[in-house]
Amino acid sequence: MFIEEDFLFFPIDQFSSRYRAKIFTLQINSWSYNHIPSSCSFFEEVFILYDIRILSGKAEWSLRKRYSEFDGLHGKLFKKYPSIRKSLPQLPPKSCYPILYDIKFLNCRKQLLQSYMENLLRVLSSEKLLKDPDIEAFLQLEKVQQQQPNST
Repeated sequence: MFIEEDFLFFPIDQFSSRYRAKIFTLQINSWSYNHIPSSCSFFEEVFILYDIRILSGKAEWSLRKRYSEFDGLHGKLFKKYPSIRKSLPQLPPKSCYPILYDIKFLNCRKQLLQSYMENLLRVLSSEKLLKDPDIEAFLQLEKVQQQQPNST
């Protein structure tokens, strides 16, 4: 009989690749400029993507997320789980001014997003909510399932 385990999160400094597959960590390594060309030749949408590395057992994968995706995840979890609202960490603030070329701000936001995700995943792990479909989709945790041995 196969018993499905919950995911467990550990901060990067407490993680070991010897852990079983459903134990994972994440690290926001860097950020990069990206753009979407506009139909108007004078303008293009410039935005920042944060590069995230996920480790689970011996598996590893990378994600790229915009700040708005972190904000969207936070909003969904806040609405979905009123019982843990007070425990949820605060998302780093949105910027009121153009931050695209403020490298100090972008580096600080990267660190704040790292802290936010660690605290968020600790709360969700303690509440056994890491199997939430929004978290699984955001972190692409189906990749953990791909490394699992066949359960039949």
